[in-house]
Amino acid sequence: MFKSILALAMLTLFANINWAMGQTVNMNRWIELESDSVERVITFKFAADSPNTKARLLCGTLDTTFSIGTYLYYFSFYVPSHTVTIYGDITKFDCSSRYLTELDISNNTGLTTLYCHSNSFISLDFSGQTALEELDCSINQSLTSLNLSGCTALKTIESDFNPFLITMNLSGCTALESLHCNYNYSLSSLDVSGLTALEELKCFSSAFTSLNVSGCTALIELQCGYNNLTSLDLSDCPALERMSCYDNNISSLNLTGCSNLIVLNCEKNDLSSLDLSSCTNLNN
Repeated sequence: MFKSILALAMLTLFANINWAMGQTVNMNRWIELESDSVERVITFKFAADSPNTKARLLCGTLDTTFSIGTYLYYFSFYVPSHTVTIYGDITKFDCSSRYLTELDISNNTGLTTLYCHSNSFISLDFSGQTALEELDCSINQSLTSLNLSGCTALKTIESDFNPFLITMNLSGCTALESLHCNYNYSLSSLDVSGLTALEELKCFSSAFTSLNVSGCTALIELQCGYNNLTSLDLSDCPALERMSCYDNNISSLNLTGCSNLIVLNCEKNDLSSLDLSSCTNLNN
């Protein structure tokens, strides 16, 4: 009996090893990036949906294949060239703080999580990435354009401290639940209209003169203080509970229908009057 169990266990072990060794890299999916320095060690983090997923990295004379698991894990490589291409069924990728200047994920349509903060990107175009759910592109000191149009599965965006960001396209991000875009000193307008899943919007200390939240029927929290807004219409946000718009130039604030509003901070504006008749739950 014992010998039979041992034999079965050995067969299972060898079968798993042979399966892992027999896996091939999916060369139809890849991520391409540019580094501003060469001949140095660079570290990335990868994850996949299945354990022992094969990936392949090409960079100049470097050609290496490795296995990744289901949790983000560090891999270090010595890169001899500026261009790095990574093949495989990678679903989570972290390339933060790696002195990168370009990032192209258009050929990896299965990517769900991307952390690319603290780099030197000028433009990021992730439009049409329908599997992408989580993005952190904060602290890119050269970033001027961020295109997320058509990212229909995207739920969370972290885009803080991008001081030269001028445009942010969120059209079609219908699953978006949380957006942080604070301290973007060159971003003068933000349009999240019609994003019916959006619950949290934090966009304080930027340069907004226009903020469109019409149709954000699930919005619970809005923080938009320290901007240059002159008017703010929240009549399409019936779920709103907490709102802070202090230190703007607001002379018109529409809170009609905001019956769930509990906390309001609108000090340091140009309001001469304010209608709070709809805010029946307001206590602060």
